[in-house]
Amino acid sequence: MSGVTVSGPGAGTCDDGALGDGIHVFDGAHLDLSFAAVTHLHDTPISNCFPNGLGITIGDPFVSTATATIRHSDISDYAGVGIIVFNEGSSVTISDNVITGPGLSPVVATGGVEFIFGAVGTVSHNVISGNACGSPALGCGPDFFNEFQVAGITGGGPGTVITQNLLYGNQVGIYAVDTAQISHNTFADNHYFGMALQDGSFTASHDKISGGVGGVAVIAAFADTEAILDKVKIAGTSGAPVQKFECCGFTTTVIGP
Repeated sequence: MSGVTVSGPGAGTCDDGALGDGIHVFDGAHLDLSFAAVTHLHDTPISNCFPNGLGITIGDPFVSTATATIRHSDISDYAGVGIIVFNEGSSVTISDNVITGPGLSPVVATGGVEFIFGAVGTVSHNVISGNACGSPALGCGPDFFNEFQVAGITGGGPGTVITQNLLYGNQVGIYAVDTAQISHNTFADNHYFGMALQDGSFTASHDKISGGVGGVAVIAAFADTEAILDKVKIAGTSGAPVQKFECCGFTTTVIGP
């Protein structure tokens, strides 16, 4: 599909059926989407009844897999996630898109791109901004062990590639778990960290981070974590450029930048 526009908003509620997905790909299907717009994926008034307000959904949680190529498109003003990919066996290439969340909201917590339950993909040359959670009542906050954070890109696992993206104004720029190939991304004024790397082994190279509380958070919550920061440039943070968070007997190791 090319040149298509999918748009809300809806008028449902959590009780009588909230607006779910703009586009949903499942049961082994493949979507090739370009030069499209998926926007205003929320109800009026906006509501927090996950899963709802998803721009593009690939796969079904625990049920089916699918694949997609999404490029040169605008995904914006969603209540949940701009692009979400479910299940091992699902894979997506996401390139040259503009993905814009609603910003700091007391009602919803939004993510730009999320890979869930073993899904993987390549995310490159995108501009991703405005994904955050503004209310402690939703469980969001800076404590990596007792609260949760939303990010411009969330995912990880062998086959995950994140390169040459611009990420700004998100709670966290990239939140990666297990492993990921991360390189040549630019981060500006994300609220907490440019990158959070948790429970695995990571190499980030030639990334540029400015603003925020810190540049890179390295987190060991359920496994030892190693982060190699190769020519990663960090400037203008209010706290230490690289910060370690350890729990439960697990340790972090940082080499570089």
